[in-house]
Amino acid sequence: MCKRKEHFTMERYLLGHLLNYNDEKGQMLSDDQIADNVIGVLFEAQDITASVLTWIHKYLQDDHKLLEAIKVEKMGVYEANEGGNMPLTWGRTDPNQNTGICIQNSCVMAAEDLVPMLSSFKTFLGRAWREYSRTVFLQTYLDLLVDPTGWLEWKGNFALHTLHYREYKNLGPGGSTIGRVKWGSYHAITSATEASKFTVQNFIAGKSCSMATGIPFLFGLDD
Repeated sequence: MCKRKEHFTMERYLLGHLLNYNDEKGQMLSDDQIADNVIGVLFEAQDITASVLTWIHKYLQDDHKLLEAIKVEKMGVYEANEGGNMPLTWGRTDPNQNTGICIQNSCVMAAEDLVPMLSSFKTFLGRAWREYSRTVFLQTYLDLLVDPTGWLEWKGNFALHTLHYREYKNLGPGGSTIGRVKWGSYHAITSATEASKFTVQNFIAGKSCSMATGIPFLFGLDD
């Protein structure tokens, strides 16, 4: 709260509104009052969410037609995603937007119950969903389920020359880039300097925002 007060601006989120709130006498809330309000909202939100989920569950059990309609819609989404084998995609409408998906030091593997059926499906690292979509895999283990081409078009040649798909030193039977797509916008990164742009330290300014999460991570490349 102290840091927020140092930059006294109207913010469109809860803490910002509380910090800038003035009562009828023109007095601002104390730190204790702000803390009480935030804690109250958190507990209320938790109770409301639990209550809503409980009632949704009840209504779905009572209305079998609605439940079946939801199941049909869910299956439609699943089938449109080709059996769940298409990855989540990240789209950008402007090439200058500093956003994207970066997967580092991770594993892309099939669940145990899907291993016997790997030959029946194709799985890809990304799909050309928007003009400037950006996805980068770095130093990640890619298992056999990953198709040798690696990436999939969306509709014909749409966005194949404007998107930003990259790989850097991935491992495993699916990690080879020899059979990858030949799009002009896809490249296998060979420079550690270029690859480091997509690490926690550089891509999301990790040193300033990731320390407090408690989640283990690498600042840079795992070399």
